Amino acid sequence: MKKLFLIPVLLFTSFLTVSNASFGEMLEENGIDWIIGSWKAELDGNTMTLNYKWAVEGHAISTHVKLPDSESFGVIGINPKNGKVEQSGFNNKGEK
Repeated sequence: MKKLFLIPVLLFTSFLTVSNASFGEMLEENGIDWIIGSWKAELDGNTMTLNYKWAVEGHAISTHVKLPDSESFGVIGINPKNGKVEQSGFNNKGEK
């Protein structure tokens, strides 16, 4: 598991250039394919874990964020109707 010294707020989808490439190719073209993996950060004695992994190789990433008092799951991929990268997810309270 990779360790981070600061909790990242990764809004990497806003950095992607739009093209006809697959999501995986877009990540690679924009130099952010390194995001795939497991991350851990500690802040004020609290641990946060963040996991990005391919749910559908090259097309959709599943996300899992765990904090001391909450947990969320999501998916990131390209909406084929508009070509934009989108993310959706839910937390352990059922909130979107």
